[in-house]
Amino acid sequence: MKYLKWLSLWVFPLLMTMTVSANDDLVKMAQDLGYPATSAIAPKGAIVIEADTGQIIWGHDIDLQSDPASTTKTMVIYLTMEAIKSGQISLDTEVVATETDQAISKIFELSNNKIVAGVTYTVRELLTMTVVPSSNVATLMLAHLIHDGTDASFIERMNATAQELGMTNTVFYNGTGADIISFKGYYAPEGYDPVRYNLTTVKDLAILARALLTKHPDILAFTNSAEVTVKTGTPYQETFKTYNHSLPGASLAFEGVDGLKTGSSPTAGYNAIVTAKQGERRLIAVVMGASKWGDPDGEHVRHYFVNALLNHGFKDYEKKTVLPSGRQEIEGKPYQVQKPLVVTLKKASPQPTLVIDHQQATVAGIAGLTESIAVPIEEVISLSTENSSSSEPPIKKEADEWAAYLKVIALVIIVMIVVVLGLIIHEIKKHRHS
Repeated sequence: MKYLKWLSLWVFPLLMTMTVSANDDLVKMAQDLGYPATSAIAPKGAIVIEADTGQIIWGHDIDLQSDPASTTKTMVIYLTMEAIKSGQISLDTEVVATETDQAISKIFELSNNKIVAGVTYTVRELLTMTVVPSSNVATLMLAHLIHDGTDASFIERMNATAQELGMTNTVFYNGTGADIISFKGYYAPEGYDPVRYNLTTVKDLAILARALLTKHPDILAFTNSAEVTVKTGTPYQETFKTYNHSLPGASLAFEGVDGLKTGSSPTAGYNAIVTAKQGERRLIAVVMGASKWGDPDGEHVRHYFVNALLNHGFKDYEKKTVLPSGRQEIEGKPYQVQKPLVVTLKKASPQPTLVIDHQQATVAGIAGLTESIAVPIEEVISLSTENSSSSEPPIKKEADEWAAYLKVIALVIIVMIVVVLGLIIHEIKKHRHS
């Protein structure tokens, strides 16, 4: 039995991420949806997860490090939402643009938008510009608002937060996804190589996206539209179209998509973090390294594979309760199950194998992003192995035990009554003699 537990907890999840999930399968998934997908434009890494549990449904090279490009901004978005939640700032907090902000906004090589020195921008507007047009200057304006330290210490904060979330294969060397040298001296965190790009994995980006959606679901209000406008009715009004082509109203719309962030660069290729909800299920799909930089259709290609992952997760898999809560018999022993064990399984799959280890129940072959998908269980002591060998059903055993307890209590009461009556009679006789 211990070997089965070892296989289920370590070997099966490893095989799932290394062999079962071949990249050729993802190409075929995309082709089955009618997309002109080929292995030449397939992403280097890909993953789709169940958002509420963190269960990995499908993955390919999920721990392969690559350049996240502007999906880096998801971390700044997360930290901004944390600052809002803590009361440090609000969506209506205002930021006055500086001359440096304006200069950065005019760098043609960077994804940006028009920022004018002296003009006031709200956090709501800066978040919109960070998410949709992927504005580097808006991202830095948010970073400077929520962090009192230097640009270098903010990168340290990004790295510390990544480790806290369990993003063990992530290292940030800049705060926006664009290498430092691209800012032409207007952004120069001390001690950081100006040409070094960030590193992360599809698994780590899925961890970050799940944390953002779990703690701050309001972010979807900024990511769910194919077109947005900021500073309406002012001389600074701008309208932006999304790069998330899986959104409703976009060119490769997929049912239920309402976020999240894309990114691309010469070293990254084309990346995307996309989430969708259908019914009660929400999935998160991440691809990195789709196509190659310079491909005029690259920003659409990544969505062939994003949509294929989402379709696979929704169409071919379903959530099942494999262990209800309450008293259950597992491996011949009675347990009290604290909450239902619900996992995502391929439709029409056989009943999975339960594994009991350290007072928790898991399912063989099921892997989570940062930990096992498990529920706490407690062995029912009153139904020990010694007693469970009896042919009597548990309910009858309990009834017999209660009957025995009641007999003892009745006997004690009778003895007490007799003793009390004896004392009373003794006192009566004593009184008569007196």
